[in-house]
Amino acid sequence: MAASGTEAAETAAEIADGLISTSSGDEVIKAFKKKTSSGKPCFGSVQVCWAYSTEEAKQIMQKWWPVSGVSGSLHADLPTPKHFEDVVKAMGEPKIPEDSILGPNPGPYVKAIQSLQKNGYDHIYIHQIGPDQEGFLKFFKNELLPLLEKENLVKDTA
Repeated sequence: MAASGTEAAETAAEIADGLISTSSGDEVIKAFKKKTSSGKPCFGSVQVCWAYSTEEAKQIMQKWWPVSGVSGSLHADLPTPKHFEDVVKAMGEPKIPEDSILGPNPGPYVKAIQSLQKNGYDHIYIHQIGPDQEGFLKFFKNELLPLLEKENLVKDTA
């Protein structure tokens, strides 16, 4: 079950097979783990936009994922894609969340994954934003994965 707040995390602990959260902090996962002792899996997410430069990644993210600046609670209340479009239009220039990883430097990717694992997530989903999925996969394979393996942060890449 997906949860963005502590109440939803507690409910997930009681009724779901595991937790999914896009929150990088530890409050949601602490609430989930406090209510369950069964070792249910916890899936965390990090938003990234790989590109050849940080500025290029910023532009791509604003174009391809402008809803990233919409708050978590508002996400739950918007019923249709049109509503999301209206909110994005009203926001003006799309905001990029501070915890998003932008550009070609693997260091911030590693730090974000370490942080999620430290906070208790045992599965991490890397959400690559933008059209250059092949470029990101090459970056992942050639640059990021070796660093993650070196830091002992990888259990399974499937």
